[in-house]
Amino acid sequence: MRQINYAGKGRVDEENERHFGGEFTLVDFKTGKALYPEYLYQVAAYRQLLQEQGWPVASARILRIGRDESEGFEEVIRTSLETEWEIFLRCLEIYKLRG
Repeated sequence: MRQINYAGKGRVDEENERHFGGEFTLVDFKTGKALYPEYLYQVAAYRQLLQEQGWPVASARILRIGRDESEGFEEVIRTSLETEWEIFLRCLEIYKLRG
C-alpha cells in the first residue's frame, strides 16, 4: 500500500494492474451501510496524486463491504473523476480558510 498526503493523510488501499484487463486500477475498500459521495472525492484525490507520481491510473473502484451479511456489498467503477477532483479542490480551499 502506498501512503500519500494532500493537506492531510490518506492511504491507497490497493493499486492493481493485474486483474482488471492489464490496466492500472485504483481500488478503495470501505465498510459500512452505504457509499457516500465524499468517497468519490477522496478517490479522486488519490488518483490525482498517483498520476502526478507517474502511475497511469485507468480507472478507480470503490468496493463497500458490509459489516455483516445484512449490509451486503456494492461497487462503483469510474474512469473519469474530473468533477470529483474539482469538488475535492474546493473542499480543500474551504478547509484552508478555516485553518
